[in-house]
Amino acid sequence: LPLVTLTDTLGANPTLESEKEGISEAISEANTAVNEYPGILMSVVTGALGSGGGLATHPRGEFRGMGSNTMAFVAEPYSAASILNNVANPSEEEVKQVLCNSKPTAADQLRMGLIDVIIEESDNPSIAIKPNVFAANIYRTIIRTILEFQDMPIEKIMKLRDEKIRNLRGFEIVDGKGQIHVQ
Repeated sequence: LPLVTLTDTLGANPTLESEKEGISEAISEANTAVNEYPGILMSVVTGALGSGGGLATHPRGEFRGMGSNTMAFVAEPYSAASILNNVANPSEEEVKQVLCNSKPTAADQLRMGLIDVIIEESDNPSIAIKPNVFAANIYRTIIRTILEFQDMPIEKIMKLRDEKIRNLRGFEIVDGKGQIHVQ
């Protein structure tokens, strides 16, 4: 059976208590189990994808999609601003700066090759989210993906999955001349 994950989390609880309870190990085990799943993997971000909690539920599978109004973060914006600015309590302006620079939107993620498709959340531009429309669009996308991969041997699916991970190009490097290179 295909495995479909729906993600809406800003991330794992980053407290010392969570670490003592093994949150990092749990995320690692979830990643390993999901990524080694011997079937079609499909992941859809339905709200937010953040940090380790997001990685545990949004595997690198055959299909990765995001809702048109969703966002993905390496770290939740407040925490990222705290880290980047080396302050315990970042200002609203510092958090906004992180949001502007982190390329969190579905369109950003698609441009960087980190997702395969943006799934529309509404059929009306004046209404950002219509849950029934979003659910129907997710359903259609899942069916298309299953049909695309259903007759493919699992060995080939696993090889393609591995190649997809190895060929990620979502990182930008700025060289000494200020030129941006996507890798």
